[in-house]
Amino acid sequence: MHLAALDVLERVGVLVEDVGAMDILADGGCLVDRATHMVRIPGSVAKECLVSRLGLPGGGKKVIVGKDLLRIDL
Repeated sequence: MHLAALDVLERVGVLVEDVGAMDILADGGCLVDRATHMVRIPGSVAKECLVSRLGLPGGGKKVIVGKDLLRIDL
């Protein structure tokens, strides 16, 4: 599921309507189409964000999300 989500973020992207958010994402390495407001997030950027936000030093890590166990392999 994790790899499928990364694939969608990179190939399809997400709709971002806020210009400031588009600027931040572009500065962070995302591909921004300002005409359509679509932002594609490369897998490397998404993985870096997970590592920095979750405090993961890399490698397979287990994170508790609510009552569920989530395994992230970076």
